[in-house]
Amino acid sequence: MPEIKSYAKINLSLKILGKNAQNNPQNGYHYISSIFAKVPLHDVVVIEPNKAPQNTIIFKNNDELNAQNNITKTLDILRKTAEEHSINLPFFNIEITKNIPLLSGLGGGSCNAAVVVDYIFTNYFIGLDAKLKTQICMQIGADVAFFAQQYSTPQQNNFAFCHGYGQIIEPLLIQQTLDEFFDIFIFKIKPHLYQKPSTQAMYKAMQRPEIANYQQQVLQPALQFYEQIKNLTPQQLTKYIANDFAPLVINPSLEIKTLCDFLKINKITHGLSGSGPSIFALTPKGKFIKDDFCDLTNDFDIF
Repeated sequence: MPEIKSYAKINLSLKILGKNAQNNPQNGYHYISSIFAKVPLHDVVVIEPNKAPQNTIIFKNNDELNAQNNITKTLDILRKTAEEHSINLPFFNIEITKNIPLLSGLGGGSCNAAVVVDYIFTNYFIGLDAKLKTQICMQIGADVAFFAQQYSTPQQNNFAFCHGYGQIIEPLLIQQTLDEFFDIFIFKIKPHLYQKPSTQAMYKAMQRPEIANYQQQVLQPALQFYEQIKNLTPQQLTKYIANDFAPLVINPSLEIKTLCDFLKINKITHGLSGSGPSIFALTPKGKFIKDDFCDLTNDFDIF
């Protein structure tokens, strides 16, 4: 059975632009723009057909997910889509070794779902348009499409600019990975110190206006910004590090605020990933090791 690495991401930037109009069929989503970067932290997924008439999903290193997870949702969507296209889809055994922390803003659930979608679509939806795979991904989560594209064009998806609802993916023309330029440290606050609001609640708290003209207010500025950044180096991309969710995560938490102040004082490039609460730090290669942050381990798990 092949082992498939399911990589996490960080958002170097994340802007919440506004809500869609009430009469839009995708009502409920917000328009965003975000620079995604793949990072070395990863889960390991093993998937194979199951002779028994049921799916079996096992998570190693995390018993909590064995009771509730988005892989079940992913398989249900794939099976329904297969039936609509007269595809006889088997059941599957799926085993996932978790290393990416839960509810961290690193896309752990989405990247696992993307592996499953890519494997099943590639092997069973033969000859069908890749746009269908994107549609399947969007039913699972807006960022799943980014992760799924890593497997079809891996050399082009170390970095990407995502816009629309997150489903429009523009690969940046960077062949290298972020960790070739920086050592990457990820700080996840310990659960007993921080109760993460739902992402839906955080979007609502942003109080963004409705977008009346998608072409003028969202699409055209996004495409112009993509032209500005598509040929930049990873070092140049770091000047765009910013996250609209940051005040909602950092200000209420003394521990996260203290961490960010520490990183700022030490002139370490850092930011919030996704809706948090993970903080990433990018340091010059070889300048810091994990033990240099040992004083923070009472409050944070460090990856």
